[in-house]
Amino acid sequence: MTDTPTPNATQHTLEPLGPRGLSTKQQTDIATIQGQVSQHACAHQRRRQRSGTCNSLYVGELDPSVDEALLLSVFSKAGSVETINVCRDAITNQSLGYAYIRFATNTEDTLDTQTDHALINGKPCRLMWMSNDDRRKPSTSSNLFVKNLDAAVTTKSLMDTFSLYGNITNCRIVTDERGRSKGYGFIRYDTTESAERAINTVNGMTLYDREISVGHHIPKQERIQRMEEAKQRFTNVYVKNLVADITEEELEELFGGFGPIASVLIQRDDHGHSRGFGFVNFERHEDAERAVLQMHATEYIGKRLFVSRAQKRSEREEDLRRQHPPSPSPQQQQQQQQASKYHGVNIYIKNLADAVDDDLLRDIFTPFGAITSAKVMREDKTCQSKGFGFVCFHTPQEANGAVAEMNGATVMGKTIYVALAQKKEDRRHHLETQLSHQRTPRSLVHVQPQPTNSYLNGAPLYYDSYPPQSYPSQPSTATMKPIRWNHVTPPPQQDSSPSNPPHSSVSKQQQQQQQLSSTEQLMDILADHPPDTQKQILGERIYKAVSANHADVAGRVTGMLLEMDVDGLVDLVKDPQLLNEKAREAVAVLDRHHLDGM
Repeated sequence: MTDTPTPNATQHTLEPLGPRGLSTKQQTDIATIQGQVSQHACAHQRRRQRSGTCNSLYVGELDPSVDEALLLSVFSKAGSVETINVCRDAITNQSLGYAYIRFATNTEDTLDTQTDHALINGKPCRLMWMSNDDRRKPSTSSNLFVKNLDAAVTTKSLMDTFSLYGNITNCRIVTDERGRSKGYGFIRYDTTESAERAINTVNGMTLYDREISVGHHIPKQERIQRMEEAKQRFTNVYVKNLVADITEEELEELFGGFGPIASVLIQRDDHGHSRGFGFVNFERHEDAERAVLQMHATEYIGKRLFVSRAQKRSEREEDLRRQHPPSPSPQQQQQQQQASKYHGVNIYIKNLADAVDDDLLRDIFTPFGAITSAKVMREDKTCQSKGFGFVCFHTPQEANGAVAEMNGATVMGKTIYVALAQKKEDRRHHLETQLSHQRTPRSLVHVQPQPTNSYLNGAPLYYDSYPPQSYPSQPSTATMKPIRWNHVTPPPQQDSSPSNPPHSSVSKQQQQQQQLSSTEQLMDILADHPPDTQKQILGERIYKAVSANHADVAGRVTGMLLEMDVDGLVDLVKDPQLLNEKAREAVAVLDRHHLDGM
């Protein structure tokens, strides 16, 4: 039995990929040259076939240390870069390992020869063009799974070999946490025909002295479904606790009474001795099922047999994991204890001024209760503030009080954002829940605009347009109250007294109704899209609004504002006055940056 499902392809006669008698290095050199020729031909074919333009590039599998400046230095050689967005965690600001780059013109053919497979900080990156015109889900029939690869096979050598059979849009070898190959990888072609040609030609051949297996990649959900269907019609039976000297003929005679048998196998070691178990493969499922029911736990020559449906090793290991879940490691236990210990008492503060340090942060929040720790997060190398930090209180009541009173307050000239600290999965669940609630009809009430976080310090200033991708969000908080700290300006309060003339009140009510209707439509749109595209939708609306007053820097301003979380962006779209205020702040930052650079 094999440990991994055999790809859906016919096995071919084993041959080397190059002429017989050549060394592995010579075969590799030949494959490299052939791959380069094929890539030039495929590039010419793409120029004839492409109906849309591909100016947006996805760069994946990046080292955590890669930032926008490094990507700009690498990819600016291929063409004029409009935007670069390294996706980061909202709390830790650490890179998530992928980025999006938008070029001013179509530079796909240039990248094919200049930067594909380039090492960035010693790690090969994954490139994938994102067409603005083609929104269709890519076909899984053009995605191949390649296994039994030698450890010496790299992503580049794999692509050089398979590019002979068509244009490859994505190629990668799966590695472990140390960067070592796991022996398998994935290749995606732009057409199903190219994928079929690669399967029919390469499957079963030799690469680096190892026979490789090539077949269609089957998505995990489909593999699970096929496995469940196979369980319902199994014909292969596993028999354990066999006597040491039993033969295949005796095993076939033992089970032959249940129906026709296709094959019998007793598993043996290198010396030909039985390992105590074997397999009986019936021709019909009904016979196999009856054999399991009647033969399990029966005695044969003094030994009690174990008879069951034959399983692949991966399936057996999964069953064992479910029956006996592994105990958490001491490190995992410590992490769980810390998460439980700080749940509800740890608050997250964003948009801090550069001058705020740990001591000042503690002083600011001391009036709300006893503090166990206060920390401003800083860059490892420069020790410069990242603009956010954490304060841990003794009790949840103290933490909630600090959030309620300090969110939206002004500290050293900057409006801070304060919320209970959450894990990434909790923030995602919060956003989904909030969007589902906002889709329900709401009564017309006077809503005070909620203060939001500003853009993060250090946003790249070479943005000419807004980044297309979203960040994990931090939750918005509730009611604002006056605060007591003397270094802090409280959030602005609105006058709710009915001092306006009657006709003005009617006009405001109509405006509120129109704004509420528009907001509900926006919530419906966001709720119908995955988190990946929510920020892009909001960015398009913000860009349009900013262009009305700041057309010359609208792209850069939008890019800076999109550093906010989704909740904050929704607040900006809902409140044009707040959006104009944030846009003016961003323009002021750009002006100061321009003056400093003169």
